[in-house]
Amino acid sequence: MGEKRKGLQHNKVLKATNKIIDTAIISQVAENEKDSLTKEVEAILGYKVVPEEYKEACDYAKHKLAWQSKLYNTTYDKRYLAIVTAEIYEQNTFREYINSISMRRLRA
Repeated sequence: MGEKRKGLQHNKVLKATNKIIDTAIISQVAENEKDSLTKEVEAILGYKVVPEEYKEACDYAKHKLAWQSKLYNTTYDKRYLAIVTAEIYEQNTFREYINSISMRRLRA
């Protein structure tokens, strides 16, 4: 108990650098494609996303796919980026909900 874990920790995700990002889908996303990506994520989720939370989820999804692309020597299309972003967005929303419940119980 109390020992530190090696590797990535919660909220300590390494940022992707230009050297890591070498896939076509992740290296360049035009501004108009970002809007269409947001719409596609909202279509998958079935509701509007909060811009700040969406940006966090999208940045993490790009980082995750860049890492997987390098590891497995493959590329992912925009549709897959939207699916991964939607999954991460829902996971983050659920995490915030659970954290708020646990904080209420700690205060009680």
